[in-house]
Amino acid sequence: MVSLAAINFRKYLLIIGIIVIVVGIILAPYDQFQTNVTSEKVSFTSRNDNLTITGNLYLPQNYTSSQAYPAVVLVHGINDRPERYHHMAVEFVRRNFIALAINLRGHQDSQGICTLSAYEPRDISGAADYLLTNYNITNLGLIGHSLGGMSSIRAAHNDTRFNATMVMGPPISVDILFSRFLADPTIINEIAWLLSLDFNLSDPYEKYIRSPINWVNNSKPKNFFFALGDLDTAATPEEALLLIANHTGNSTVEVNVAYGDFSAGNRSMLKMYEGIDHGSEPGTPAIILDAVLWMENALNVTQGSLTLEDLQNWNSNPYWGNLLSIGFFIFLIPAISYICTSILNPTKVEKPKINDSIESKKKLLSLGMYSGIFIGASALTYPLINLLQYASWSPYNFAGLLANILTIQGIFVGLGLVAIYYYEKRSYNATLVDFGFNKSNTLKAIIIGFAISALMIFGFFFLSNIPTGLISLPRDWGAYLLVFLNFLLVSIVGELYFRGLIQTKLFKEGARLKNWMNILFIAIVGGIIQGVATFFIILPIGNVVITIGTFSISILLIALVGGMIIFSVIGFLNAWIFHKTQHILPGAIIQASLISWFLTSFMVMM
Repeated sequence: MVSLAAINFRKYLLIIGIIVIVVGIILAPYDQFQTNVTSEKVSFTSRNDNLTITGNLYLPQNYTSSQAYPAVVLVHGINDRPERYHHMAVEFVRRNFIALAINLRGHQDSQGICTLSAYEPRDISGAADYLLTNYNITNLGLIGHSLGGMSSIRAAHNDTRFNATMVMGPPISVDILFSRFLADPTIINEIAWLLSLDFNLSDPYEKYIRSPINWVNNSKPKNFFFALGDLDTAATPEEALLLIANHTGNSTVEVNVAYGDFSAGNRSMLKMYEGIDHGSEPGTPAIILDAVLWMENALNVTQGSLTLEDLQNWNSNPYWGNLLSIGFFIFLIPAISYICTSILNPTKVEKPKINDSIESKKKLLSLGMYSGIFIGASALTYPLINLLQYASWSPYNFAGLLANILTIQGIFVGLGLVAIYYYEKRSYNATLVDFGFNKSNTLKAIIIGFAISALMIFGFFFLSNIPTGLISLPRDWGAYLLVFLNFLLVSIVGELYFRGLIQTKLFKEGARLKNWMNILFIAIVGGIIQGVATFFIILPIGNVVITIGTFSISILLIALVGGMIIFSVIGFLNAWIFHKTQHILPGAIIQASLISWFLTSFMVMM
């Protein structure tokens, strides 16, 4: 029974959480409302393969069709979106440019799949076609970040309509890119089939077309500017200078020194920016300033002087995001508690009785048996996938790979569950309630699961993006539904295992603090089992070493330790919800909803 003190504490937490969230929203940067420059959604077709590509078009405030304007095409990086360029686009529009920020193929509502810059140049040339066909354009410039920078270099090399190109932090070759993170980059070719990736990096031609080092030469692209934050790990100054050396034919080029002439189309420069990392480059005021000035000089546009003080004054309060996160986490626990208790009366929930009928020694033996079955099933997962050549079925490659792994694991674990169910039914007279499945409360449990899922999707994926409007939805709702159903089935198996088998035997009702400690202990036990299981799933490719700067770590260690931590955190939430509902379905629905939403709204199709 819930005490009055517990209800009051829950109420106070809820109110505190809401207050912190409101303060965070008040301090948030409402960028799109601080300027009267707006964008409109447009679409066009890519060159050659005629995919529908979308973008945000920014027109000068006093735009008239009879007047000629310079224009820039803005190209985002992988798993990103054109809104990343909002600040930069506004500054170009304020200088009387037309700006078109595009969605590369496979991103947001553009058709196709991401090809790691093999065919993305077609999208960029399609953007040039759109601008030159529909508007009176005097000159055309191109700006790309990361994957967009890689694609922009080759697009501008082959498409002479672009008279200036600026890139931010693109890796100069795919080999170097993967060597940043993998001690042995050739492992990509070995596992590519698992992800159904649309590229083969063991093919020299495919590596060639994706490597900007091959596409900067003999003053191409025209008027080439490389902007690089000194914290950027995608490229180093030494690597970026190789592109400038290729562009100028001068092997002794230096950082922050300009070479050539704008009028001849052979101006080039590498400029470094202190304290700027890879993701921050498109929105950094100093880089925006240099982008505008470079394009004006290269495209022969005269608009007068421009300094940092002249740029739009955006709200850059650094604390709003942290306040939203802290407020939501404070709000979340009491909100979940209210959802559970308002839908399902805790005094009328039938609790498992199997815990009282099993001796401690037998509980330990059972736990050992459960662990052995779960870990053993996990060890068989990759060999079976490899034997069947069971590749990713989902257009969201990583979603498909993860679903494949969990499905195979779930089949083996499910077979073990059937045997355990009949054994414990005969040995301990166990019922479905003892396995965490209370038929009389199933409908309410489903409602609780979806209600909490909606709350958590809103908090994790929407709340922090409301001020800027950068809200991501699944690109393909059919794919989302398939991914969700797949993960729901495997999540039910997992919840049956960790709630229906383990929690029902390890949890013993007591005082509130003791209950929380029990839940934490159960979550850690589950986290250890799942961490070890993840280790054995990854074991066949255990020679993979992840490199971050000068630090290298085995993927096996990441799987073991990372798995223990992540699954303990997830397990804590699920164990607590199970304690409130005594049903496995809410946890399974929440788990499937969150991971499916993340994989289909934030991961790119490749």
